[in-house]
Amino acid sequence: MADVTGWLRIDLANVWNKPKGPGSRVISTLAWGDEVTVTGKEQGAFRVRLRLLSTGTGPAALSDVTGYIRAGRITQAQLIETDRSASRVLRIDFVDVQQGDAAVVETPGGAVMLIDGGDNQLFARYLASRFRGSSAANPKDIACIVVTHGDADHFAGLAEIQASEAYTGGSAARKRLFINPAAVYHNGLVKGPSTAGGRRASETTLLGTTRKDASGVLHVTRLVNDPREVPRDKMNQPFQEWADALNAWDARRQSLGQPLISIGRLSRTSAAPGGVDPFSVFTAEQIRFEVLGPIESVVAGRPALRFLGEPVPKVDRQPGQSQVLFHGASASHTINGHSLVLRLTYGKLRVLFAGDLNEEAERVLTGDHANGAVDLTSEVFKVPHHGSADFDPAFLKAVSPVVSVISSGDENAQKEYIHPRATLLGALSRQGRPGIEEPLIFVTELAAFFQTEGWVFNDPSRLRPGRQVSKRKGLFFAFRRKAFGIVKVRSDGERMLVYTYSGKDDLKEAYAFRLGDPIAVDAIRKC
Repeated sequence: MADVTGWLRIDLANVWNKPKGPGSRVISTLAWGDEVTVTGKEQGAFRVRLRLLSTGTGPAALSDVTGYIRAGRITQAQLIETDRSASRVLRIDFVDVQQGDAAVVETPGGAVMLIDGGDNQLFARYLASRFRGSSAANPKDIACIVVTHGDADHFAGLAEIQASEAYTGGSAARKRLFINPAAVYHNGLVKGPSTAGGRRASETTLLGTTRKDASGVLHVTRLVNDPREVPRDKMNQPFQEWADALNAWDARRQSLGQPLISIGRLSRTSAAPGGVDPFSVFTAEQIRFEVLGPIESVVAGRPALRFLGEPVPKVDRQPGQSQVLFHGASASHTINGHSLVLRLTYGKLRVLFAGDLNEEAERVLTGDHANGAVDLTSEVFKVPHHGSADFDPAFLKAVSPVVSVISSGDENAQKEYIHPRATLLGALSRQGRPGIEEPLIFVTELAAFFQTEGWVFNDPSRLRPGRQVSKRKGLFFAFRRKAFGIVKVRSDGERMLVYTYSGKDDLKEAYAFRLGDPIAVDAIRKC
């Protein structure tokens, strides 16, 4: 029979190394909407070719392998859908990038959106493994990149994608990714350098020009459509590298005879760039995006974002206190609180991407939800700020998620913020969707699997060229990332499947739901 490529129609399918018999073992599990090629049938099992996510060394790698799906009496037509658009499966992957955020949205028709990208190579490596075979002449089309806000742990890793084009060496091919982004959207804030002229920049100058409104409230008035509008010496290092990546991608688009990247800031209250739907490619597939934040003001005739303050610790607040909960002017809280907030709707599925929202910003959104200005209710919730303690329980109640995803990591002491906080985890469980007795809470770093290697010796003579010797000399206790941390969501707008990998090839954590009001647990699956 001829090879047939399609998309899996059943929730989960174990892939075996042999059609049956002694020595057979599960080598992977495919999930609803995954691409697979059926190359024949042997001993009642479908012979398939697929790409496996490596469980070996390195952050992520895919290899082409042959395996077998023991499908019983299921026909090929029942196993896979050969018309991609007819499969109607929306795929969303939340990728472990340690302390940071990164997600991929891929429509049934193949349009791709990247939402943030961490601050290291992990996201770039994952994407290079997933979208293989790209080149400068044939780059992977990306419908749009969304940068929720300008903290390095959310966007510096996107520049690593462009940097990967220059990789050389024996394993470079699987690490390189050439992309062609058509649009980039952000919240309009650009961070300046933390020091200037040998002096530390003040909180109120770090984001550019500011001005007080008629009530004396301080606002940031330097909101840009294109970060490259800001002079280079007024950008911090991650923004400079981001500008270089944007320039490189623009040059590629010019070489391909295409218009430059459509780049602009989005907010709930401002018009989209050029007055057109920024997400029209997704709207064409009945996937709708709403921009719920940030909320711009107008100060002296200019668009502006209010400066936010440091929260008073909850343990220091008086019972029933509702005023003066935030004080001072904090650049970090301002850029976090004004994250670009998106709500995706696909049939009966709603997904809220909340960036690094904090309590002060969440209170505004919660009030708007209460008066009907916005609807926060979502089945899937990308939890703000890596599970920080800076949250409003009423906001979580308004979202009332069925599935919450926390993107966090603690790769070094400098990035240890005790994320996710125990109070946040408890609040998420308490404020989950009414009627769902066991709401799901996933943490990307916990979805990864780290295998104990034990005591090893740091031998400089065995390092590959260009690698630095660890500062830790002699023996140290080591772990190896055996399974990459990814939380996967699949939906056709009527059903939802969410699952993760584990340290075992034959073990996945998976849950299925029937969407609607009320939502219903369809199945709890463990392959």
